[in-house]
Amino acid sequence: MTPSGCRNARKICAVEAQAQALREVDGLLDDAEALFQALGDTPDDNWNTLWPRIEGILEARGSRYTPANRKAVRDAFTESCPDAVPVESGKRNGPKYEPDSGLRDTENVPLGEDVYAYFKREVLPHVPDAWIDESKRDAKDAKVGIVGYEIFFNRHFYVFEPPRSLVEIDADLKACTGRILQMLREMSA
Repeated sequence: MTPSGCRNARKICAVEAQAQALREVDGLLDDAEALFQALGDTPDDNWNTLWPRIEGILEARGSRYTPANRKAVRDAFTESCPDAVPVESGKRNGPKYEPDSGLRDTENVPLGEDVYAYFKREVLPHVPDAWIDESKRDAKDAKVGIVGYEIFFNRHFYVFEPPRSLVEIDADLKACTGRILQMLREMSA
């Protein structure tokens, strides 16, 4: 399977899991209709204030949502918007805001360089609201970031072979053209 095929398979699995979580919510259609009547169809770009309103409406209806169901509802009925207010994570020790997994990225910090200095110099000028996920730590030294090594095989094992000269290439082309012309003459005779 190609890498894009793997990605597509993961997306399909995620959508199926999301659909299953939505199926598990009893009265979802009735809840959606009540929410539409209460909130209208005007877009709201602040999930931090919208979800408490949704919870209030659902509580009044006697509907209870697990965190998995809440995530499924949010993923099904919302979309990522770069201009929206960042969604607060609610985690005390974690990041202040929920990360947008579509924007997640990694950096290769040169060995021996301070991660925070590199981040401040190379990342923050381009993405001012980026942060370091400090939960990712190396098992050997317990410092932030996973240590890995990159070996450039071309640098160590590649042997340059100069291309053939133009005279040789031209001679091969003339010989090939001569063979083709000879075959054409034989066919027309």
